[in-house]
Amino acid sequence: MVIVVATMPIWLPATNFLTLTDGVLAGIYTLLGLSLVLLIGYTGQLALTVNVTYGLGAYTTAILTVDDKLNPWLTILIGVAINVAFALVLALPLLRLQGHFLAVATLGVALIGFTVFQAAPITGGPNGIDGVTPLSIGSLQISSDTAFAYLAWIVALLALIGCRNLISGRLGRAMQAIKGSEAAASSVGIRPFRVKMMVFVLAAVLSSVAGSLYATYTGFVSPDAFSVSFTITILVMVVVGGLRSVWGVPFGVFAILALNAALQTYGPSLIPAGGTDIPIVGYGVVLIVFLMFLPGGLASAAQRLWRSATGSGGPRRSMPEIGGAVSEESS
Repeated sequence: MVIVVATMPIWLPATNFLTLTDGVLAGIYTLLGLSLVLLIGYTGQLALTVNVTYGLGAYTTAILTVDDKLNPWLTILIGVAINVAFALVLALPLLRLQGHFLAVATLGVALIGFTVFQAAPITGGPNGIDGVTPLSIGSLQISSDTAFAYLAWIVALLALIGCRNLISGRLGRAMQAIKGSEAAASSVGIRPFRVKMMVFVLAAVLSSVAGSLYATYTGFVSPDAFSVSFTITILVMVVVGGLRSVWGVPFGVFAILALNAALQTYGPSLIPAGGTDIPIVGYGVVLIVFLMFLPGGLASAAQRLWRSATGSGGPRRSMPEIGGAVSEESS
């Protein structure tokens, strides 16, 4: 992964689909994807508020750098603090719900959040906020695509390693026990509500950092970047990479970004009447295909290829782990 990131300025333009801008966004979207992997893949909580926490981080940085002239690094920390408080308040009533009730309730929060971003005067309404101060180290501004791509991926790699270690530890085992059965988890001393709240807060922190990075990279924040459909896009990326795979997230992100670029390039000639809805239709088709034929995502496919290449037919412990993905034998 480190080699892939280090050579990004070389191989991304060579694809003829993706650019360094896509490389930056991939790093940011990886943080968002990790938040859903922790919530949905490992804890079984179908919470769909990622667009709201993402937007809170972005707008916090935008407002505080433009109106109050604060250092953008400081605004990242302030955004995290705001998102932690928001997540705690939101978790108290919502995380007592389960299954589709939680999904519908959090979808309502996602719609409300998007509406607030569109209408609130402090967010600039539909026009958004322009002139966000870029990040800098001393007198050196991190403004070029190459520099910001490396920054975004340094943060993403740290998050990937941190989440992988978390899942391998005590909290990760508690998360997976809760997903299996909250009653059984409670019987062995695990506090399901407390664990779910911790994961919900951690997911908000990841989304907040992603939002702040997005704001400082683009220099402009508008409500369109935090729509409910954007949440669905991130969910599709996670499903493609593997809902129970930490290291599968960036591969799912790049796969959907490449699909989006291909649909925008060739879609209008294939479906002339499709217009701007072509990518959405493409995401829907990909989501259905993966859920039906490859529910473990690209991580699961990689494990199958490894077993086929090495002739290994044993249990998962005899194979190298791929981002915490769970093979069919252990699921």
